[in-house]
Amino acid sequence: MKKELLPRAWRIRLRALLFSGLVLWIVGGPFATQVLGFNVPGVRRWLMFIGYGKDICDVVYVVPGRREPVDRLATLGFDEAWDVPRKDKMLANPDAVHRQGRELCQALNVDTLHVQGRCGGHLGWKPIGKPAWPADKNLCKH
Repeated sequence: MKKELLPRAWRIRLRALLFSGLVLWIVGGPFATQVLGFNVPGVRRWLMFIGYGKDICDVVYVVPGRREPVDRLATLGFDEAWDVPRKDKMLANPDAVHRQGRELCQALNVDTLHVQGRCGGHLGWKPIGKPAWPADKNLCKH
């Protein structure tokens, strides 16, 4: 007969203790950070989809004086969503938004086109624009 290191009852208790400690660490860390406001290094924080939407922009192009925003993909000549190249469908940064705005100016044959939007970053949404190119600036003049 084999000699046991720990009796069966003690092994079950040890497993239960380890399992309870693991559950407490998994659930307790986010609870302590979010509900109780503790910010302790080593305590697990709960993050959902960190960095998921960082390379995408949510934009609306507007021609002043028109009630409806510009349907950018239809204006560029795409009838079906699967026909659209990725660079036109998924605008990744403010430069891509600016490039598509210039293409829309030519396709619409207008002198004024504005953009309202935001681009995703590591810490959330950022309004489109930089000091040299504010968001309300006319895209057709640039």
